[in-house]
Amino acid sequence: MKALFVIDMVNGFVKEGAMHDIKIMSIVPCIENLVREFDGDCYFIRDAHDCDAVEFKSFPSHCVKGTSESEVIDELRPYVKKEILKNSTNAFHAIDPHLYDGYDEFVLCGCCTDICVLQFALSLKTYLNQIDSNHKVKVVKAGVATYDAQHHKAEGYHSMALKLMEQSGIELI
Repeated sequence: MKALFVIDMVNGFVKEGAMHDIKIMSIVPCIENLVREFDGDCYFIRDAHDCDAVEFKSFPSHCVKGTSESEVIDELRPYVKKEILKNSTNAFHAIDPHLYDGYDEFVLCGCCTDICVLQFALSLKTYLNQIDSNHKVKVVKAGVATYDAQHHKAEGYHSMALKLMEQSGIELI
């Protein structure tokens, strides 16, 4: 059985707010096709921070719970059936580990490649290593992107994150 995790395809990273980059819209068609054709369970992971989240010491305030920024973008909303809310960059810690028991393959897509996707992918892979599981963790290369900012050049961070995941045994598809 396979699980697909669509990570942080929310307004606050794609369309509005301090952390958004409209260029992330470029991966939406890939994700939409993936979700529509996926043979398995699909989970949409959403940043949904408390107003005073500790994370805001490292990143500007974004995706506050109950705001439009924390909602899945309209283009993908029709596909949302299962959601996981997170209050940190790493969704792994927001998921009951027993959820992973029913799957032998995990497919990841979304944003941001070098933060939320990378942290979740590495945590999931090292968890599977710890329990001696050969279950696959895969990242859809055409289905991940990161934001561009003055001190965060998307191309470099995106490429480095993909290399780190691949070196860790995560399959890039």
